[in-house]
Amino acid sequence: MFTLHNLRRTSEVGRPFTTICWFIGIVLSTLALLLQDCSAAKKPVNIIFLMTDDQASYSLGCYGNPDVKTPNIDQLARQGMVFDRQYTTTAICMGSRATVMTGLYEYRHGCNFDRGPLAEEFWQQSYPNLLRR
Repeated sequence: MFTLHNLRRTSEVGRPFTTICWFIGIVLSTLALLLQDCSAAKKPVNIIFLMTDDQASYSLGCYGNPDVKTPNIDQLARQGMVFDRQYTTTAICMGSRATVMTGLYEYRHGCNFDRGPLAEEFWQQSYPNLLRR
């Protein structure tokens, strides 16, 4: 398992990290690499994107919680990469999901509880749609 810093130390100073932020780093890194090589690929690439809302990263075994049993996620973490410095530009779950899919700030895509769902124009330029092309 690859970690950059000890999450417990960071958590003790009061910075809550959410799992969604952990996945943002993985997804954006993966998508950047995939978009770079899409023209050379002959068959479609399969991407599995897992995301949860309102879950502290310390609620997973791979982040050091001895009381929580998450064997499948722990195995994915051992075989892949674990991020322990995550940041988000919006704390609202609907807006943060739209931010992950589009790469835009919430004020730009406008998806939140006040203004409603993601507009079609932004969805057309989202990562899932770009990867289908």
